[in-house]
Amino acid sequence: MKLIEFSLIIGLFFIVKNDTVAQEYDVEINYVRNDDQSVDFFYTKHVSGTYYLNLKLSNLDNAYSSGYDSEIYGKTGKLFTLKPSSPNKGIRFRYTYRFTRGELNPKFEKDFVYLFPFKEGSVVKIRELTNFNKKYLGKELPENWKAYQFIGNVSDTIYAARKGIVVELENIYEADTTLTYSMRGKTNYVLIEHKDGTLAKYAGFGKGNLLLKEGDKVFPRAPIGVLGKFDKTTSQLRFTLNYLSKFDPNADSEKRVQFGYIQPYFYSKDGSRKLVDKENFTSVVNPELVVLEMTKREKKRLKE
Repeated sequence: MKLIEFSLIIGLFFIVKNDTVAQEYDVEINYVRNDDQSVDFFYTKHVSGTYYLNLKLSNLDNAYSSGYDSEIYGKTGKLFTLKPSSPNKGIRFRYTYRFTRGELNPKFEKDFVYLFPFKEGSVVKIRELTNFNKKYLGKELPENWKAYQFIGNVSDTIYAARKGIVVELENIYEADTTLTYSMRGKTNYVLIEHKDGTLAKYAGFGKGNLLLKEGDKVFPRAPIGVLGKFDKTTSQLRFTLNYLSKFDPNADSEKRVQFGYIQPYFYSKDGSRKLVDKENFTSVVNPELVVLEMTKREKKRLKE
C-alpha cells in the first residue's frame, strides 16, 4: 500500500493599498501622517507566530525608502518612517505587500533531539510518506522532503515533542470511515512554532479532540490532543517538521513560497537517532530534554 501525504500549504496574500481602509487579513498595514510631514508605517498581525513581510513602495514623491523585507514577530509593531526630502512638502506614495507564515531560512540545530509524541512505553509502527504533489501531479519535490505516519490507536493521546507556540490548528473535521484508505487533505491538526523558527505539524486528531488553542505555549510531553479514526482501518498521527526556505514576492504564485523539510532525531532507548521506515519505535522520555528549553521560572513551576 502506498502512503500519501499532502504538501503543507501555507497561505500567501497580495494586497494593494492607497489608503488606510481596514480589511481583515492575517496581516494588515496602516500608516500615520505626522505634523512634520513624515509618515510612520505600522503592522497589525491577527494571528500567532512569525510571519515574513515584503512591503514595496511605488510612485514615491519627496522621500526615499526601500520598503520592508523581513520578519514580523509581535501582534503589532512599527515598520519604518518616511521622512520628507523637502520638509515643507508632503509625501505621496502607493504601497503593496505580501506575506507568508514563517521565519526565512532560520538557523536551527540539524541534530536537535525531539521526544517521541506518544505515551511512554508505547510501541508505534513508523511509515515514511510519499509526497502527493510529486507522485500524482508531477510537481517538484519540496527541499529535503520528509514526512511520517505513526500508526496509533483511537483515543491515543499525542504529546508535544518540543517546546513551542501553537500558531495554527483545525479541530472541526470528521473522518470518512467508509474509505479503506483516505487521501483527504482536510484533517484536524495543530501547527507548533519552535523558538528556532522550525514548524512541527501534528495531524490526525478526532473532531473536537484538540486540547489546545491558538497562542498557547506548550512544553515537551504536554498533551496536544487525542487521535481519532483517520479512515476505515487506521488511526494515525502524521508528523512533519519544516521551515520557510524561500519567499520571492516577484516569482510566479506556485514558486513564490517554498518550505524545506527536516529529518528529525528522536530520543530512544539507544540514544538519539533518526526514524527508519517500517520500524517499530518505542517511546522513551528523557527528563533532561523535557526541561532543555525551559526558562528558570518554567523549571520552577514544573517542580511545584
